[in-house]
Amino acid sequence: MERVIKMGRIWTMFLILGVVIQITACGSGGGGGVSNNPIPSITSISPTSAAAGAAAQTLTISGTNFSSSSTVTFNGTAHTATLVNATQMTISLSTSDQATLGTYPVVVTNPAPGGGASNSANFSVNNPVPSITGFSPASVIVGAAAQTLTINGTNFLSSSTVTLSGAAHTPTFVNATRLTIALSAGDQATLGSYPVVVTNPAPGGGASNSANFTVANPVPSITSISPTSAAAGAAAQTLTINGTNFLSISTVTFNGTAHTATFVNATQLTIALSAGDQATLGSYPVVVTTPSGGASARFSFNVTSAKALASSTPSSALGVLIQGTNVTAYVPNGSWATSSTGVQVVPIEPLPVGLPQSISTPDTANSCASNSISGETVCVANGTDVYLITGSTINTTLTSASNVVRPPGPTGCENCGVAIDAVADNAIVSMGLRSAPSGTGIQLLSLANNTFASPYPAVNSVSEGIQTDPCRSIILSPSEGGVFDVFNTSSTSITEFANAVSGSPQFDSAAQDCATGIAMATIEGSTTAYIMDFTQAVFTPGSPVGTWTAPGQVMSFPEFANFLNGTNGIAFVPGSHLVIISGEGGGNEFGALLLPSTSGSGIPAVVDYAAAILPNTPDGHVFEQGTEPHTIAGFASPTSSKAYGLMANGFSIPSTYLAVIDLQALLSAPRTTGTHTVDPNYDLLANGVVRYVSTH
Repeated sequence: MERVIKMGRIWTMFLILGVVIQITACGSGGGGGVSNNPIPSITSISPTSAAAGAAAQTLTISGTNFSSSSTVTFNGTAHTATLVNATQMTISLSTSDQATLGTYPVVVTNPAPGGGASNSANFSVNNPVPSITGFSPASVIVGAAAQTLTINGTNFLSSSTVTLSGAAHTPTFVNATRLTIALSAGDQATLGSYPVVVTNPAPGGGASNSANFTVANPVPSITSISPTSAAAGAAAQTLTINGTNFLSISTVTFNGTAHTATFVNATQLTIALSAGDQATLGSYPVVVTTPSGGASARFSFNVTSAKALASSTPSSALGVLIQGTNVTAYVPNGSWATSSTGVQVVPIEPLPVGLPQSISTPDTANSCASNSISGETVCVANGTDVYLITGSTINTTLTSASNVVRPPGPTGCENCGVAIDAVADNAIVSMGLRSAPSGTGIQLLSLANNTFASPYPAVNSVSEGIQTDPCRSIILSPSEGGVFDVFNTSSTSITEFANAVSGSPQFDSAAQDCATGIAMATIEGSTTAYIMDFTQAVFTPGSPVGTWTAPGQVMSFPEFANFLNGTNGIAFVPGSHLVIISGEGGGNEFGALLLPSTSGSGIPAVVDYAAAILPNTPDGHVFEQGTEPHTIAGFASPTSSKAYGLMANGFSIPSTYLAVIDLQALLSAPRTTGTHTVDPNYDLLANGVVRYVSTH
């Protein structure tokens, strides 16, 4: 019995021990248990804020205890989360999440067992910071009347405020990029730069950049000067400057040198020109400047001489010599494409004219030019002969440096033209030159000692009709390749400057008003011509050629549609603002142009023009213009001071008649209504517009 009792106690102990062991096992962290999820924590978010209306973007959440089962709410709304790692998650913020001002909690939650919600990190949607990009108007003239100022920029709100120079101005909200405020007369009464600032309210918001609104003096403008020119060596005199927006504090420079200005009124100033200001040939800019306003465009005052004005001649076929009251034309019998030799010496004035005389030449003469100062005429032949003529006698025959027929346009000429610079007493021969990149060149001949300079090999093709400008010591050479070349002859070595005109017009010949610097170039095969202002030219040296630019434009003349081969021949009448223009190679149509009388500012334009048809010649034949070089010239009558154009007939044959044309009378002739065409019923011969002179 005692043994049974002992055995029962033993089993009871084992039973108790088993229960204890079982309980211990269940309560331990052994492999047979279940673990709890940790509680997540947010340490930062990026970005922490956005401007109201921001585009959709990614919000990065940094912290601890993130897992693939973590969820995210933004302002209490679930957002799909992307787990990067245990310390980083991302969610997408839509535009609607960021549409309304406010502070929005971001919370990460881990699921049970364990787990729970993180701390809350706040994401703010704020007002944007505004920015000013500009104004309209950008500035005002002091004393302006009350007006509206438009402020352009970004991030403007209906609640934005505006200050001008620190003073609040009630804005009108137009849209997110535009506000307006009212400027009173008082706001614009005093010179200065006044800061404009746009401010957006909190939350966020803030002040924009400070943009200065300027109240300035008006920019002066010169419309004319009087006188416009003076002869070199003129005595001291007063220069009157007319224009707009002149003030008592305006200053004047003449050729870059300050000259004390006398204020007459808002449209007129005067300065004193000394003898020194007018001692040297040239074109001198006059500029008016107003402090806190700006500088006017320059207006040119020209110091010239009668010698310079009279010697501004083109390289055409015809030479015109003026000696006292006598005007004589030198008319070659040949051309680039024909072989007739000799030159006709044709009296033009006074009336009645004398009989023409003939000069025999060994080779075909194609061009002549005359020096009315020395009384000498130079004619060149299709080969290399250069004839120096006085009256009707060849005094000397020289040989140019030409060594090849000129390419590509003219055929059959080595010497292809001649022009005169009477100031320098030079003849300029255009020619074919084998060593030149263009195959063409020019050579200066001193008429003082009958000596040639070395030929200049042109990089760009020399014009079919060059023009001398002794006022500026340059030679104008617009070529068929669309490049308007200028050769500077002011030093012992020639320098070349090129202007590649837009559109590459097929230039032919040049003409220029030496006094004003206004020049023109014909454009072959078209009814157009190019006009530019050399007083505003800017020359930039370069290698092998420099460049130049000047205000200019291609102008259209529809009434020149009947010109044979378009605009080609052109000549300016020295001492006037008139130009004669024609076609080439036959045809009887021609025109007159009136150029501006002033220069130095803006883009020049032809003032007026007229197109007409030459009447039949006295022998009853239809007038036919000569071929190349162009049989056209201009001169001012020493008796009447009228501006005349000269045109020779004779296509493919020696000229038989010269047409002497009163250019101003042509411009004044009645026209077909609504056009620039002279009324075809208006008799040019009977009304004294045209007269014919026999060349043989």
